[in-house]
Amino acid sequence: MTAEERFSIRELIKRTRTPAATIHHYRRSGLLPPPRRVAANRFLYDERHVRALQVIRSIRARHNVPLATIRRQMPRLMSAFDGRFLAPEALDTLVGRSDRGSGRRGPADRLLSAAITDYARRGYAGVNVDEICRTARVAKGSF
Repeated sequence: MTAEERFSIRELIKRTRTPAATIHHYRRSGLLPPPRRVAANRFLYDERHVRALQVIRSIRARHNVPLATIRRQMPRLMSAFDGRFLAPEALDTLVGRSDRGSGRRGPADRLLSAAITDYARRGYAGVNVDEICRTARVAKGSF
């Protein structure tokens, strides 16, 4: 296959096992590179689209990352992809998230854990946002 080979959405669906509606949604949301328009309602796709769909679906399946976050990180993800298959662990690193068992937790996880702990100790009425943020070691402005 040449780098310039283009194919229809039917072929893209076949190669990625991604529904047409999902492809259209990702295209309209700016998650996919712009396809080549050959008619008002017909586009041609290439290997960039296959790679982008593989990356998006892998991240969504493994981490349930919001599409807006993926959209912001997509240029970095695609440049790191570089035509090779990325192992799930490589995607973990690129997305900035690790497996749950690794001990690294983001601010949201720390806040939730702190809230559960504080509520269990002092009850709902005995805890405020400042205390939860202090327990989680998260700035109150980030809350």
